[in-house]
Amino acid sequence: MNRKKMKKLMGSCLLLLSLMLISTFSVSAATKNPTKVNLRIGSSRQNVYKSYDVTGDSKVDQFNIALGLNGKIDKKDSNGYYNNIFISINDKTYIMKSATYFYGAKASLYTLANGKPYLYIDAITDNDYHAVCGLFNYDKSKKKMVTAVNFTTLFNGYAARCSGDIVKISGNTIKVRYGLMCYSLGGCTITYNYTYKNGKLLRTSYYGTLVNISKGQHLTKLLTAKRTLTAYKAPGTTQKAFTIKKGAPVKIMQVWRKGNSMYIKLMYGGSYGWIKAATANTSQQFSDVVYAG
Repeated sequence: MNRKKMKKLMGSCLLLLSLMLISTFSVSAATKNPTKVNLRIGSSRQNVYKSYDVTGDSKVDQFNIALGLNGKIDKKDSNGYYNNIFISINDKTYIMKSATYFYGAKASLYTLANGKPYLYIDAITDNDYHAVCGLFNYDKSKKKMVTAVNFTTLFNGYAARCSGDIVKISGNTIKVRYGLMCYSLGGCTITYNYTYKNGKLLRTSYYGTLVNISKGQHLTKLLTAKRTLTAYKAPGTTQKAFTIKKGAPVKIMQVWRKGNSMYIKLMYGGSYGWIKAATANTSQQFSDVVYAG
């Protein structure tokens, strides 16, 4: 083989090697998350993930989640409680502070069809209260972790012990099942959908679907009026639909939550109407509601 052919062959080999290196780098640098990944929460040195994108730039990140106390990672008080969640991403740590002490937490990584990742974190404390519960994401403009949806606050003023679980991801929509101790309905579960739009996760409707009400050991949608109740034709209106007599059976259908208002849709004698939700469990509306906590 003459020198000219040898040089041409070497050039071809170098080009092929370069293409292989570029291809290998691209595969290792880019990633596509599964829809859901259950994460382990450990110490600052444990459970470090290196295969997922948590910042939303389609590149793998190195991250882990740990617990701590008063700004000190891996610490807890004498009773075993924490008040900080530490999220470490690519050698930078973000501290999530909680006003309520908690004894443990669980976490998952959820990713929408458009590639937007969200960390779900649920920190549980006594009596099934949730110190932290929601979806969190990395904000590129602020260069830090921010709250996307806080599941503990949607029913403020109308319920206690509010939390949320992700039950389904469909495209860019997340279905959330809320669990709450409602002042009107007692322990119940309600679902709402959130869709990614204009850079945010937004609730798609003011109307939430009632899944069930916990009545002792049973799940139901049927309750009994403890006192006379006024039902309206639509939530937020003053147009009276009918009056519900004390002791009458009703079927709970739906809830409506907007601003500072909450209404409950029910069926009474074959007719549908909306009642104003109670703002304290001392103004009990139904005689067979079970409260706890």
